[in-house]
Amino acid sequence: MDLDLWNTAEDQINRAAELFGKVLEKRPGDQQVKYEGARIYHIKGRVEEQLKQWEIALDDQNKAFKIYEDLGDPQGMGNAAFSLGEVCTKQGHAL
Repeated sequence: MDLDLWNTAEDQINRAAELFGKVLEKRPGDQQVKYEGARIYHIKGRVEEQLKQWEIALDDQNKAFKIYEDLGDPQGMGNAAFSLGEVCTKQGHAL
């Protein structure tokens, strides 16, 4: 994919994360909102990974992991942990 497409994806997912934050403020105990937020951070981390924004990608995957942990979702935690490992590996190869 070309860089313009990835930049567009990054802009859109950043907007989604911003909107998630606003919804979470209004409905802090809503588990569905938390699940959607975890998914947003997971996807956002994957986009940042493709753009080689390692620190942002790690931060996003860590946010997803923590939300899944709070929800008690072992599968979500595993997915986020796997993605964290992939980002670390790619970051290491880039050095």
